[in-house]
Amino acid sequence: MTGWHTPGNLLFRRHNGRAQLVLIDHGLYLSISDAVRHNFCNVWRAAVLKEDEALQKSSAALGVVEWKLLASLLFQRPYDTAGVGFGSAVTQADLEYMQKASRERMDEVVAVLKRLPRVLTLLLRNVNLTRSLNQVKRACPPSAAPRVFLFVNALCRRHSAIQSTA
Repeated sequence: MTGWHTPGNLLFRRHNGRAQLVLIDHGLYLSISDAVRHNFCNVWRAAVLKEDEALQKSSAALGVVEWKLLASLLFQRPYDTAGVGFGSAVTQADLEYMQKASRERMDEVVAVLKRLPRVLTLLLRNVNLTRSLNQVKRACPPSAAPRVFLFVNALCRRHSAIQSTA
């Protein structure tokens, strides 16, 4: 189950005289290679900590030269104006900038997405869909809002644990 409190995820039906639970939407499953996971975790970490050299190197390992654009796509805010940790709220000026930049640089955005490993394109699509539902539609409870970042945090913690034992 997705964990969202929506009645559309579950269906109970009678089957052979017994109740049967049918999961209608159980989510997507992704297999991410260790190399892609490692580099993607490093991209997130470097972007959050504003470590430009590490971000550039990790982005290149994923096939992306436009590292600042990748960071901006990940966080849906201008990388250059965000502080360490991205702790501040997105401003109206940030939103206007991103809307304008996405219109003017759509070819570059598409090129970055095409260069990424396909599994990350799917992951980013779901991150942005979840973010949109959380912000615009208020479709899930506040406790579920940070689940994308919890997922990425879990990936990064696993990555760190593996690196420390290697």
